[in-house]
Formats: sequence, structure tokens, C-alpha cells
Amino acid sequence: MKKIQILLMIGILSITLMGCQEKREVVLNTAEHTLENTENLFENQEMDNNVFVQAQYGRQVLSGLDETGNLTNIKDKTVALELEFSNSGSDCEVGSLLFVNGIPQPYRCDGGDDTYIAPVVLKESETKVVSLEFEPITGKKGDQLQVQLMGILQPSFHRTESIPSFGNNHSLAMRGIFSMKGQEDNESPIFYETVRIKELPQSVVESFVREDSNGVETNYLDENLYTSLIQNDNVEKLLNEIALEGEKLKFQIALYGNLKEEYIVTVFLDNEVVNAFGETAYAKVSMTGEQQLYLLDAELESSSIKDFSNLYAIAVPIQNPEKNEIKKTETVSVRIFK
Repeated sequence: MKKIQILLMIGILSITLMGCQEKREVVLNTAEHTLENTENLFENQEMDNNVFVQAQYGRQVLSGLDETGNLTNIKDKTVALELEFSNSGSDCEVGSLLFVNGIPQPYRCDGGDDTYIAPVVLKESETKVVSLEFEPITGKKGDQLQVQLMGILQPSFHRTESIPSFGNNHSLAMRGIFSMKGQEDNESPIFYETVRIKELPQSVVESFVREDSNGVETNYLDENLYTSLIQNDNVEKLLNEIALEGEKLKFQIALYGNLKEEYIVTVFLDNEVVNAFGETAYAKVSMTGEQQLYLLDAELESSSIKDFSNLYAIAVPIQNPEKNEIKKTETVSVRIFK
């Protein structure tokens, strides 16, 4: 039985070898980063107390897929996948995120409680096999459902005063795209669709125009989506933390890139989905392929936030997922000042 093998060096290299019979994937991820305090989106300033983060981990789908990527292990409306995680670098923690039609999907890991992220702790040279089970919370019976599986590095990591930034902690990797038939009728999700569109500042545009590896001037906004958590519509400033001083935390999610794609955007607080858009957790953004800034206004009740809470947003492509990646904002810490 052949395996699909993928060698992925985050942000550098992705190689896929395809086989037949039952579909498996092997993903090897190498992440190295010096933690920095980044006050500006385009300028990094090293801190005195740098922390070196190193991880090399892999994931393999052992069972539950056929050769075309269809999920096959479905019994009584429950979908099951068997995953194998391996680690050949430093001790690390890897979590899994599931999305069905762009909506974050709760699942159970090894028979545990429903969760959006179940951390798997891996010692150096350790391998673990886990089972994932879920019942899709969206879609209709008989519909073709799109399932996307992502890995997230060190999901339990929290910034502290002694560790000033996140580095590669909370970064996404190891995406798999699968499909399945809906097993029952679910209520359609409610989407927040109030999107403010503004001109993308020229300083931002210019920062993405540079020479590629062949010396050709390239506008990387033509090829990728970029996302940020910002305040006061200031897309030029990358937030490292947000101060909470009142009853509500208000911020914006910025999306920019010259792509024609539809995204579902969800906000996570301490790795849990939260209703950041009024009464709903999900926003829909239709990008037209023009060079514009798309802004979503979001807010959270202060009662749901702890000091040094982790806050991030994830945008999932639903029209062309094979072409466009899932994108996550940098994680920021929410600081409480009274």
C-alpha cells in the first residue's frame, strides 16, 4: 500500500507524492523561530529575552479515507478518523482543527469530550495514534460536505511577561482536504456579513512587492491571503497584545490579498469558538480579486476574558480550498488592566 508523503517546511517547501489504494498522508513539519516583540507589521525588533522554538512533527491518516479523499468510516452519523502523530525534534504539543464547509467542527479525541482542539503531547522520537470522532454540525442530508483538517503547534502555549511573543507557537500546518455525504439535516449557520471595504494603504502594498527567488519582482498579494487582528482600522500595526479596560473588547479582523475567494472567518478565545459578531460566531467575506482591505468589526464581553488570554481568528476558503490556504491571524494576548 502506497502512502501520500508530504515534506513541508513551514513557509518554504511542500512536496506531495501520491499513491493509490487507501489514502494516507505523512506530513513532516520543521519550525524554527526566535521570539520577537513585533510592534510593526513590517519591522521586527529583537527582545533581550529571546526564546528559540524548534519542532519537527508529522501526522499520518491511518484509516477512514478512500483513494479519492472521501471519508468512509461513518456509522450512525458518526465520522471516525485514525491519526498517527510522530515527533523527531524537541518535545512539542500538536492539536487538530476540523472545519466542515468552513465552520469549526467539534470532535472527540480518544473518546473524550467534544472540543475544537485536542492537544497531543509528543516527546522526542515519540509516536502516538489517536482516534477522532465527530458528527457534522452543518450541512444537509445527502449534500457533499467539504472537510478540512489542520494541525496547530503548541495550542496550549500562553504568552507571559517573561516570554514577550508567540514565535511559531499557534502556527497552522498539515492541511488535509476531504469530502463526505451529509448524514442528517442540520440548521444553517447564521453569518455576519457586514464587511467594510477600504483602500489598502500604499505602505502595505509596497511591503509585499519584492523579488522572488528568480529575481522577478512579484506582488505577493496576488498569490496569498493575509490576515491581521488590528484596532482603529490600523492595518500597518501588528498587535502583540490588546489591552482590556472596559466592559467590551473591540477590535477588527483585516483580510487583504488580490484573491477571488469566499472565506468563513471565526474568532477563537483560548482555543474555543466565541460569538465575536453579535449573536453569531461566523462571518462571511467575499473577496473580489481587487486590491482592497476587508474589515470585520468584532467585540467580546470582558467577563469571558482572563489575563493573558489567547485571541486569534481563522479564515477558511470554501470556494477553492485546493488552491487557497486556510489563514490564521497572529495570536495576541489580551491583557486586563483595572
